[in-house]
Amino acid sequence: MFPYVNAGDDTQGYETKPGRSLYLFVVPMAAALVILAAVGALSSPSAASLAIIAALAAMAVGATRLLRPFCANPTFAVTVAWYSASALAGLTLLLGARDGLAFFAYMALLFVGWVEITSLTREPQGNESRVGTWLLEQKMLLATFAALLLAWAPFWLSYFPGIMSPDSLSAWSQALTFHLNDYSPAVYTLYIWLTGMPLGTPASASLLQLLLSAALIAALFAYLDRHGARRWLLAAGLALYIGLPIFGTFTVTLWHDVLYSLLVLWVTHTMYLTYVTKGQWLAVRGHSWALGAALLLIPLFAHNGLSVVFGVLAGALLVLRGQRKRVLAIAAGWLASFLLVQMLVYPMLGIRPYSKAFASEALIHQISNAIAQHGTSGLTASEKAYLQKIMPFKDWVQKYNPYTPQFLVSKRFNPSYNESPIDHHYSEFLKVWADIGMRYPGSYLNERITENALVLRPTGDYKIALSGLRISSNSLGLKTRSAAQTLLDTLRRIANFTTANMIWLWRPFWVLWLLLALTSAGAFLRGRVILFAAIPWIFQVLGLAISIQGQSVRYYYSLFLILPYLLAIVFMQRHREVSSPPLSLSGRAGRSRDAVADDGAGESL
Repeated sequence: MFPYVNAGDDTQGYETKPGRSLYLFVVPMAAALVILAAVGALSSPSAASLAIIAALAAMAVGATRLLRPFCANPTFAVTVAWYSASALAGLTLLLGARDGLAFFAYMALLFVGWVEITSLTREPQGNESRVGTWLLEQKMLLATFAALLLAWAPFWLSYFPGIMSPDSLSAWSQALTFHLNDYSPAVYTLYIWLTGMPLGTPASASLLQLLLSAALIAALFAYLDRHGARRWLLAAGLALYIGLPIFGTFTVTLWHDVLYSLLVLWVTHTMYLTYVTKGQWLAVRGHSWALGAALLLIPLFAHNGLSVVFGVLAGALLVLRGQRKRVLAIAAGWLASFLLVQMLVYPMLGIRPYSKAFASEALIHQISNAIAQHGTSGLTASEKAYLQKIMPFKDWVQKYNPYTPQFLVSKRFNPSYNESPIDHHYSEFLKVWADIGMRYPGSYLNERITENALVLRPTGDYKIALSGLRISSNSLGLKTRSAAQTLLDTLRRIANFTTANMIWLWRPFWVLWLLLALTSAGAFLRGRVILFAAIPWIFQVLGLAISIQGQSVRYYYSLFLILPYLLAIVFMQRHREVSSPPLSLSGRAGRSRDAVADDGAGESL
């Protein structure tokens, strides 16, 4: 049913027989129209469904006529119009789908369309218009963005205005009154305030999140495609992005972890660029400013993001010997900016910092684990007196849960918890924690291993992965107002089935170990460049291993995002340099398209 495209080589171009392209478009479109009409009649016999499909078909034909003058050969326009119309028709039918097969068929259609459009390999011949030339040059960027947008749009329409957990609702409530705190990162609350308050709905915040995710991944794909990435590996990466339910679900979930993960992905790419250009990418002033800004935002979007910043700057200082002064300047600028935000900007905005007790929940959990395992007989009198000020010993034992400290430190589950002794006598708390740890180091280690079970075991009893796939109950008047209730039920059934029977899809265990395997293989195949690019995700995992305060896949979402990118660069062919990289921060063209180099100087996102 798909229109024939003669990919040919750069000299032969496309199939050029008169009328051939139009014929290959009309026949499959007519057959598709009959099939879609039949499906529409079976699922909904109303004339409206058939009218929508007919209108989409007519729009596709019209789009073909409009695009044809922009190309010397109409095959490209025909192909784009055909798959655009097919995707829109499929989306229309999907909104009323009652089973998961329609969902996966729709995703398969998007994937095939992406493969067909990006496989049009002919370079512009010089007689196309500027628009036509640009469309051909940017087909990977545009096709990837469109595929991701169309793949994730059903989630946004179904979960409208977005999925919101208690954390999300707290941020929305703060944005309404502009009484902010930094318990849940204040910078994400500011993002919600800037994007959601003007329209009075969190839908704009979740939509922008979706668009940013699609745009960044599309830009990375376009860069990798131009610089030697194997097309089939990019196709595999796209299949992961549109096939795994975690991506569609998280892009419309109002969690700070989503934007934080996008930043980590982008920094991973900058590490790769910096190495392959032998530090020259970083020498461009705009690039160093952009990296510094990203490093500033990372710990503001996630409190444990400091480990990523430390790893990136330390790795750059060790490896980029010729750029050490610039790296030191970035580090100094980052430190000054971070302190300025924390000590001046946040207080000026009235943002209340998180408490010492909140920052020490992992330590509280370790103490509780030691008491639950060994009792109180090994504690000194002063330690007992101090710990009882925080909560009675029966609660230190009974409220202990091996996977999360929330039952200890949340007033909802433990009304007797008192954080004042920690906030006002923090040095004493740290001393008690250290002394107990010296006595029972095995208990502390066991607590960390159990807390990190999400990345150490493929399955487990504790399955916190989602936030209920809805807006949690609240007094703010927010609730799910799905634009496609039938599809919403279908997506929830898919999520419930996978979390019950295929929980490993949602757990980062397989992603972490696959990343480790890829990094090891990449170090063998391509050398230190892969190790350098892996620094952000490695240090994120290390930071979480030390500080994680409960199991949730949201903390590891960046690993899912990075996996397709790392897969592409590990098995990339020789790094090619091209003349007009997409989204170049420097705004400067590279050398000729035929130039091939081990580096990619001047080329960037």
